[in-house]
Amino acid sequence: MCLELLRGLCGAIEATPDLSAYIKYAREEVGEIVRYETTWNDVKFELESYGIVCMLGVSAPDKRVFHTDEATMVRMLPFLTFAANHYVAELDIDCDDYSMWAAAFARLLFRVNGVLQCWGDMPLGFHAFNLVYLSGGYKLWEPNAGYLYAGELFETGEYGYLPGKWK
Repeated sequence: MCLELLRGLCGAIEATPDLSAYIKYAREEVGEIVRYETTWNDVKFELESYGIVCMLGVSAPDKRVFHTDEATMVRMLPFLTFAANHYVAELDIDCDDYSMWAAAFARLLFRVNGVLQCWGDMPLGFHAFNLVYLSGGYKLWEPNAGYLYAGELFETGEYGYLPGKWK
């Protein structure tokens, strides 16, 4: 009964892609993944100290946040930056979708949930991008490969990116 209900809601379960080969490939390409652990509250308070507000209020989706170092993150970025041709404004596939995909793929491929969606200002206006929590700070990156500087880590203010809120 439950399986039939799922098929009705989600389509044929058999059509769900098996990503295990891609996950294995991505992990092999990246190599050793350095992971650190901290608490959600520590991340929240640290980012608030930089003036970046958590959009989730007091609720924490995870008690623990697994994050990595900058060198490991740089190796992960090619798998977390997506082709510009996915952007289709008429379908509401835009910047926040790119940042969501990057955060989700970081969790799926590398078991790192310190990759966060971020909203703030940039030269073209209000925009969604990604913030990666690193021990003792954070870096930003643009997950849409259509930007000249996409797929590279940078500091607040570089390229005009000013983070304001995250989740």
